[in-house]
Amino acid sequence: MYSVPASINDVDLDWIAGVGPLCERIGTDRPVSVTVRSDAESLGQLSERGIITVTAPDGIATEFFLKLKAAHSGSHRYAMSRRLYERECYFYKYIAPLQGVRTPATYYCEFDPSSENACVIMEHIKTAHPLDQINGINRNQLQLALKTLGNVALSFWNQSGKLAGLPTVEADFLVSAGQDIANYLEEFTRRFPAVMSENRARLTQQVAWQYTSLIHQTQLVPQTLCHWDYRVENMLFDERREQVYVIDWQAVMIHSPAWDLAYLLGTNVDQQHALDWYPDAVDFYLRKLGRSGARLTKAELDWQIKVCLLILVQIPIVTGAQMDVSKPRSRALVEVITNRLYHMIEALDAQSVLSD
Repeated sequence: MYSVPASINDVDLDWIAGVGPLCERIGTDRPVSVTVRSDAESLGQLSERGIITVTAPDGIATEFFLKLKAAHSGSHRYAMSRRLYERECYFYKYIAPLQGVRTPATYYCEFDPSSENACVIMEHIKTAHPLDQINGINRNQLQLALKTLGNVALSFWNQSGKLAGLPTVEADFLVSAGQDIANYLEEFTRRFPAVMSENRARLTQQVAWQYTSLIHQTQLVPQTLCHWDYRVENMLFDERREQVYVIDWQAVMIHSPAWDLAYLLGTNVDQQHALDWYPDAVDFYLRKLGRSGARLTKAELDWQIKVCLLILVQIPIVTGAQMDVSKPRSRALVEVITNRLYHMIEALDAQSVLSD
């Protein structure tokens, strides 16, 4: 096996010929040509992405999805500090074959800590597509996402011992997120003054001060497998077949079963629908869990969602303070997510879980 490629330019014919599972998929160990194009439609922030076209001797061409380490140095440093490449490879190698969530078939997944290079090659599913998080999710799509989320949570419900290679909320790089919020709040406010009012800034400071306490509260319910970045750009929707493929497992961890739900509802649903859709979404999720014997009361879930919504402020704050703001879409995405998240916090009175 050759070294893990650092960029799209390293993925050539000789390298592809060394990826056994991929060659098995196309039925030959001697492909005659390989082309790689950057995936301009991909919405990932923490990886470089492309589409590989491999042509076999019989002339049949097969496409694969390619994912490499982040091209932007700041994004790469963030990924390394959070062990994102390592966690994703662990998931695809050891967790995906065991759990019941539909993911694209993976043919190669490696992370080399010495070079800090990471690479995933998987099935390219042309019948399913991600949604644009700025546009948000409709009610039918939300139900599909909730159904799939229930499968994620149930796959290792209260069985964290089987997920020993994944971090918990007490990992050093996660516990320090409270300080990250405090450190980046001023820069975020300077960059995005339109979405960070004085009241929101004050609430964010409270979250930073009480971050450790909030983290501990998420451990008061059964822990399970958590995608941690469960948003519509990390799902491939095949609505004709009513299927959702979950991708981008870089942030996978052991966490509260409310985290992914809070993230989905708090950052993917347009503000005009968020509060109206909330009760049905919570009930649907609870019924999905209950039918498989997972015990979680509505009061517990509501409380956990509030706690998770507060913790979630780290994502727009830390990301927005470090990102390349010259990209209009990236700026717009941070603004939309921030407004949706704080709107949901305010509408559900999530700040009530903070101590005085």
